[in-house]
Amino acid sequence: SPDSSTCSSRDPSPCARGPGSFQHAPIIRRQSTTEEILIARGFRRQSTTEEMIRCRNFRRQSSQSDDT
Repeated sequence: SPDSSTCSSRDPSPCARGPGSFQHAPIIRRQSTTEEILIARGFRRQSTTEEMIRCRNFRRQSSQSDDT
């Protein structure tokens, strides 16, 4: 009976440690991916907003020039 209890008590600890160590790596990867995604989204948002504003400005200028 003590063997089974020790085995059962030992099983959860390594199981918890195993996935725990594995989880640490994905968390770091998730952080890097999230940072990359956030950075990419930020640059993309800035570029898209600038492009949209520029396009709108050019369109407005062209429309104004057309009106005049």
